[in-house]
Amino acid sequence: MKLAREDIRTRKANLAEARKRKNAEIKRLRTMLNAANAVKKQIQTAQKQVSLTRERYSNGLRSFKQSLKKDSPARTLTAVNSLAAAAEKWASARQSIYTLEQRISAIYVKVGQEVNTRPK
Repeated sequence: MKLAREDIRTRKANLAEARKRKNAEIKRLRTMLNAANAVKKQIQTAQKQVSLTRERYSNGLRSFKQSLKKDSPARTLTAVNSLAAAAEKWASARQSIYTLEQRISAIYVKVGQEVNTRPK
């Protein structure tokens, strides 16, 4: 009878320890995933920037077309320069989104590896 009680206590202690380890592991993995949330917010900000630069590009294109119709070389040159600058900013904003998406992907891969390599 005494051995059975001792065995039950030991098993309960082992179970409690296993729960603590599991909860600590879950907390650690969630912390790793929270890093992805911060990057997602950066992506949202970058997408707003892309939208603004796309709007500037379309305005520049409109201005360029109008200056071509009016046969104004100085205005056309200015419009082309602003169009080129807007296109460059647009491309750079898209590149930053791509970089941020790669960072999120790396975080997910790392968490996935952690989950797959943990003992069962």
